[in-house]
Amino acid sequence: MALGVAFEIRSKSIPLPGEGLVIAVSVVSRQPFYRIKIGNDVTMVVLAAILGWFFLNEIYGIREGTVISAFLVGILVKFISKFLDRIWPIK
Repeated sequence: MALGVAFEIRSKSIPLPGEGLVIAVSVVSRQPFYRIKIGNDVTMVVLAAILGWFFLNEIYGIREGTVISAFLVGILVKFISKFLDRIWPIK
């Protein structure tokens, strides 16, 4: 997933809505993409857990893989982007 996001950002193609929001916030706040990505993903997981608990009386569909992915995708995008900077410089 991180590789796909890194290529999507690098290629300057039309992003998916989730990444488009992160790109917009990243540009406006002048923060690195990966940092905003982690914050966005963690926020979405927490909101999903709260809404699931509120409406279903249980946290449904969120397990350890979801939580790990919320943190790890942004971190991996950072490292993959650094690698891509060396082999595919942006002019």
